[in-house]
Amino acid sequence: MIRTLFYMALALLLSSPIGAIGASSTPFDVKIGINPVQLNQSDKILSSPSGISTSPDGAYLLIADPGNNEIKILNTGKLTQLSQFGKGELSGPEDISFDGKGRLLVADTNNNRIMIYKFDGVYRDGSPNIEYISSLSGGLSTPKGVAGDRHGQVYVANTGGNSLLLMNDSGIVKQVTSAGPADTPLSAPHDVHIDSQGNVLVSDTGNHRVLVFDAELIFLQELSTETHGFKRPRRIASDDSGLILIADEGHDLIGITGPDFKPRGRITTSSTSPSGLNGPQGVETIGRYIWVTDTGNNRVILYKRE
Repeated sequence: MIRTLFYMALALLLSSPIGAIGASSTPFDVKIGINPVQLNQSDKILSSPSGISTSPDGAYLLIADPGNNEIKILNTGKLTQLSQFGKGELSGPEDISFDGKGRLLVADTNNNRIMIYKFDGVYRDGSPNIEYISSLSGGLSTPKGVAGDRHGQVYVANTGGNSLLLMNDSGIVKQVTSAGPADTPLSAPHDVHIDSQGNVLVSDTGNHRVLVFDAELIFLQELSTETHGFKRPRRIASDDSGLILIADEGHDLIGITGPDFKPRGRITTSSTSPSGLNGPQGVETIGRYIWVTDTGNNRVILYKRE
């Protein structure tokens, strides 16, 4: 019901003029039979934006803004800034996500910790309704990706430690430092994401691949540069149908993979185009809507799949 209301509200919001950019088609691999239309883009209020997540009710878009050492809170449709938090507390935060319990997780990268909050939106005066819960720090080295399940377990892309961690309130439960058919050591992993099937996906950025694990971090599959053409994959998102989107920073595109983990298409534009992507590092999706942190251009872009 909440998601249905979100779609109705977003459609109503976008039915009116949204500023100078207007809708414009972007090239798309038609293997999955859809064309994304660019609906809107944010003002350049961001500095090297990275991880991105919608709130559980779909009302807010939260963006890790490491260049400004804070988290920006935007309207999901107009992409206007509503609020922010973290200034003076966070240092270079690279990722943000909500776990299965509705808690807000922030990878406070330069402070070598994961911050956990309760987030309940934005007050009318523009201040965020946010409450600190706890933090995780033991054994972390410049963590750049974080995700959590409904049991309160937290998965961390421990970038500086070249490892993937499973953590709970007591600390590290399990650590993975190598994986794949050749048991290759992880190299600067940048994100971890839990899809609709409960798979744990990790962007092993330095090895130009995405790794798939089960909830206990048992290795299942490798999506490699040979099979999927990745070049510095960053953030990962998925929808309820199992469609997986991967921000491929090195190719200035968003790769799309099906629930069978086979390549299905991509959003790709020239970085010299007015609406083109330049080193995108983050992606989020709900239904037919896709948000991309276009990092090199210091903005967020909203697309709709049609």
